[in-house]
Amino acid sequence: MNQLAQIYKENRVYVDEWGIKEHLKREYGRTPRGVKAEDVKRGPAFYHVNIVAAVIYGNSCTERIAPMCYQKSMTGERFEHCMENNMLKCIGIGKTVIMDNAPFHRKKRLHKLARGKVRFNITYLYQ
Repeated sequence: MNQLAQIYKENRVYVDEWGIKEHLKREYGRTPRGVKAEDVKRGPAFYHVNIVAAVIYGNSCTERIAPMCYQKSMTGERFEHCMENNMLKCIGIGKTVIMDNAPFHRKKRLHKLARGKVRFNITYLYQ
């Protein structure tokens, strides 16, 4: 976190990914004593949406950039595709991309992207 404090707020670009599952049902329930709790829980055919997006803090506003939605699990290739095709055109020169240490963040490939045309820095939370 010390490293983060040294980066001007205007130069920070936060990138994260998250998922939303359709079946937000509980595994367990409560009923009066002697009454069976019943519900239908189907197999793995539930709808699942994943989202990758970034937030840039400017001088006077917060800008959300490059959201990408997909219905498959996140992989290194998918994340790099999103960075290369959606986010690079929105990240300015000299910015610092801040992300977590998810296993699919293939650091060598991401740093190679950062040294490309746009020239930005990458730092990871929880190093």
